Amino acid sequence: MQNQVFLSYRHESVEHARAVLRLGKLLRQAKIPVALDQFYLDDNPRGPNEGWPKWCEDCANKSACVLIIASEGWFAAYDKAAEPGGLGAATEADLFRQALWDEKGNNARIRLAFLHQVAADKVPVRLRAWHRFQPFDADAQLDQLIRWVAACLGLQGTELPTVRWPPPAEFQPDLADRVKTEWQAIVDLLAGRSRERILLFEGASGVGKSVLVRHAVTYAKKSRFRWRGWTARAVGWTWRPFLSSSISTWGRTYRTSPNRARTRLTCCARTCEPSASPCS
Repeated sequence: MQNQVFLSYRHESVEHARAVLRLGKLLRQAKIPVALDQFYLDDNPRGPNEGWPKWCEDCANKSACVLIIASEGWFAAYDKAAEPGGLGAATEADLFRQALWDEKGNNARIRLAFLHQVAADKVPVRLRAWHRFQPFDADAQLDQLIRWVAACLGLQGTELPTVRWPPPAEFQPDLADRVKTEWQAIVDLLAGRSRERILLFEGASGVGKSVLVRHAVTYAKKSRFRWRGWTARAVGWTWRPFLSSSISTWGRTYRTSPNRARTRLTCCARTCEPSASPCS
């Protein structure tokens, strides 16, 4: 067995993949070795030499600890009721079903993690017997998950994350026609669900960029983070001086821990002028 936790999930949406990545990063912060396709691809841009099917099978069979990331798509793959696609999840589900059968229900290494709400009747009957972790619902849930994984892997000296990305807060922006796309991008940025750390809004004067940024500041204040050095502004520069300017003079900065480097998040808006290159 490889002393790692394998995150098994189905690629159903960008948001779901980002949530899985967020969990993987939290586990890594706790000094837990994580097997996740997104991590592997970052380190090995060409993918595994043995191919993804073999990589998935090896992780499913040989990882000392497994977290099934709950979703309707993964459960449909387990029940063989899924639409075409998601072959990795389907293969992993078959292997886990066989492992549970071989172990006669004495399951010490596989658990479910719910990152989003999933209807109870969508969970396969065979998987309902074991404890469900909900690590994004409360810090206590994440701590419980980390302790279980550490115990499963026999790890000593794991570090519980001291600062976590806050979950999306209840906030209704007073915006017209910008809630589904632009505002959701801000929520994803502040909740750690976005790979990007710079968010740029471009548009003509008078379309509401400044209002959008002001709402972002208000929303950030409602989060559980203690933000340092927050500045956000709308700028009216042309493309060339914008590119030549120092983006690091804007944004909000927070410390992940007293001994770690700061990570900068930036949210700004730029007005497209007739003399500038067209906004893309």
